[in-house]
Amino acid sequence: AGVAAMPDSKLAVLGTDFDERKVEELVLAGQVSLHRTRWRISGGLTLAGLCVAVVQALLETQSRLFVIEEDCFAYTTTDHLLFSFLELSRLLRFILFNLAPLADDAVMTRCILLLDALFWALDAWYRHNYLQNVSRHQSIIFSVFSSLVILGFGWAGVAARVQQQQARMWLVAAIAVCAWIGLNALRAALVAWRYHCLFPTVWSTLEGLVVLRIYLAANLREAIHARLRKCAHRRSATRAAAGISGLVGGCSPRDVFLQASARFRCVELHSLCLDDIRSSTPDTRLFQLSMPIKLGNCDAFVSHSWHDDADAKWCALRKWCEEFKQAHGREPTLWFDRCCIDQEDIAGNLKCLPIFLRGCRRLVVLCGKTYLERLWCIIEIFTFFHVGGANEDFELVHLLQAGAEAEEAEFIARSFEGFDVRNCRCTVQADFDRMMVIIKAAFGSLDAFNERLRAVMPTLDRVGSLTTAFPDD
Repeated sequence: AGVAAMPDSKLAVLGTDFDERKVEELVLAGQVSLHRTRWRISGGLTLAGLCVAVVQALLETQSRLFVIEEDCFAYTTTDHLLFSFLELSRLLRFILFNLAPLADDAVMTRCILLLDALFWALDAWYRHNYLQNVSRHQSIIFSVFSSLVILGFGWAGVAARVQQQQARMWLVAAIAVCAWIGLNALRAALVAWRYHCLFPTVWSTLEGLVVLRIYLAANLREAIHARLRKCAHRRSATRAAAGISGLVGGCSPRDVFLQASARFRCVELHSLCLDDIRSSTPDTRLFQLSMPIKLGNCDAFVSHSWHDDADAKWCALRKWCEEFKQAHGREPTLWFDRCCIDQEDIAGNLKCLPIFLRGCRRLVVLCGKTYLERLWCIIEIFTFFHVGGANEDFELVHLLQAGAEAEEAEFIARSFEGFDVRNCRCTVQADFDRMMVIIKAAFGSLDAFNERLRAVMPTLDRVGSLTTAFPDD
């Protein structure tokens, strides 16, 4: 009662035999793509940073360090330009190194932290040897300053997760640059006040202020990474494949397929009741209701938000299953997360998500007002289409309150148009952090991922779109 009849235009079983080889090739292609991206971006930026460091070292050995304030009258325009270039090269080297690691690359992040610490130590050693006979107090100040920066990089390296390491790395870099700007500005001001001339450190102050934005603005760094990925991989499908490989982790395609085959299960709706879909709390009893099934033989992967109305989802799912039974003479088999994931090994099952999605003949999305706010829901849609799912295998079921259909349909439409992954949430923060790392590693930035999803979503809102109204009591 209160449930509008669904059109039957999308009820034929459209799936073909499961193509094991194609799925393995897709996962392998994603892993190869991600590996090449690491070499091209991380390797290229590191090499560029090393080249800048070599040029900087050669110039410093051939020139004097500007440490004697009394000599400021003797500095020529060439001296000012040389000092400006040396300071800029130091800042540029710092930026190139810190941009090198991808968002999920813990090994490269630690290597860069080691390089940062090494070059700061070399700078400190070189300046100490030069300054100790010229300006002892400057030698002490720079040595203490460099030691603190090196300790900061060590603090970043001991963080447990890669995103923590990179956040700390950029924080230490920003603090170091701010301190460097402050010291140079103070020195330039004192010389200008005392000797009434321009000291070269004023240029490092101005350059530092210009590049400081990169150290402080994470969105700008993401935009740089996204641009580099577009240069490395012109095809968006290649970046999408890299994202899928991030879900399966470092496992070989064959191992992922074998694990997914052993874990793939389905459930029939008659085994469930309304209370079973009210809560996402793990319940081993529900897992026992599901049964193993061969990949490719499950009729539908049910994607939904646990924050949408349970009664609405139950009505929609029952109606969908009734229409399917009328068309095919049997109940559909469903992949429903709470029943088909072993609650004692959730992480192992989620690693198989791309295979599970490809192993179902269609994706049925129960789309209520919160659906596009849940990150796992977005990942499911994204993964479905990039493991070979077609538009005709996709069904979007709108969950609309009876009497408020127009308002809620407009709200969902606006959610599609203004989708931003930054507004998505996960119940488990660790899942959210992991998904964000995967997205950034594959696409470079959240904006690049948004751009990709927004290109697909208008099609999703039209293809296979069904509407279910449900009573408010």
